[in-house]
Amino acid sequence: MEKFGYLVCDSCSPGEFLYIHPSLFLNIIDCVQNVVLRKDISDKRIVYFKILNNSEIVQYIHNDAQEECFGFCQLHRTDPNDKFKVFSPNKHLFVNLLDCVLEARDITSDEGDCPRFQLQFGYFKLLTNDELVKLFHIL
Repeated sequence: MEKFGYLVCDSCSPGEFLYIHPSLFLNIIDCVQNVVLRKDISDKRIVYFKILNNSEIVQYIHNDAQEECFGFCQLHRTDPNDKFKVFSPNKHLFVNLLDCVLEARDITSDEGDCPRFQLQFGYFKLLTNDELVKLFHIL
């Protein structure tokens, strides 16, 4: 499953983002290359994220580290061979994952062409510069 993506943020509003790229990437290199090739966002603040798996979600809920930043998005696809499409009904970022999960529970689907049962929530963690560089070397 694809698990990397990026946000376009406003440098003045650290707890919010302006835009989430509408698809995910299999690896961080493809994600960064997509940003580099897009000239229309070159002057914006770009933040990369990783979709968390279930064990990571539980780990971050129990670990109340204040330096982390989390968000959520809705993931959907109509064909299992297609990439997930990403939609974010909420443009807020959270300092702990539990608040993020509680906020996601109250969201109703705005995606008219996708039935609710086909939607999945993806919880993501923003990557620090150190984590990003480490992921470059893992590949």
